[in-house]
Amino acid sequence: MAEEMFGENVKPEPVEQTSEPKEVKKPKKHKIMTSLDDEVWDRLWSFIKKKYRSPWRALSATVREALIEYLERHESEYQ
Repeated sequence: MAEEMFGENVKPEPVEQTSEPKEVKKPKKHKIMTSLDDEVWDRLWSFIKKKYRSPWRALSATVREALIEYLERHESEYQ
């Protein structure tokens, strides 16, 4: 198709693939999590990054599961 458009042999440039995902910045706390102090939020974010290699994937539907699991593991700290 590119030959038809440009009349010459055009090859697409190779796409550079990286094995490591880019560092994703920690998102701001959602309004429902404002009761968590910053230290707990930092630990929760670290937990999410460890559990899920892609934090963006974790922040979708599974963030609720990760939050529940994290809070269950550290339940004694909140009582």
